[in-house]
Amino acid sequence: QMMIRYLAGHYADADLLVETVADQVHLSPIYASAVFKDETGLGLKRTITDIRMEAACALLRKTNLPVADVAEKAGYHGANYFAKLFKKEKGMTPVEYRDSKGTNA
Repeated sequence: QMMIRYLAGHYADADLLVETVADQVHLSPIYASAVFKDETGLGLKRTITDIRMEAACALLRKTNLPVADVAEKAGYHGANYFAKLFKKEKGMTPVEYRDSKGTNA
């Protein structure tokens, strides 16, 4: 639960890594990942990506922020990396996603 709370509050930190989460709960990264997987059934690294992608999708749907700003607010260092990962995860670019979902801003 502590790891999940930490992730929810810090997903936008660009330096958030498995090691960062493990440090917060005073466990080694390998052990923290194992405990997280045992408790949730999900990998810690995968969960970080999932949370960030959910945040990015919400921003793309609800705002007209530039993709670079969405990337930063979702915790990614650069727009290019974010766009590449987004396409891998969602099967479309962030702009295509926004166009398909529309914005409510």
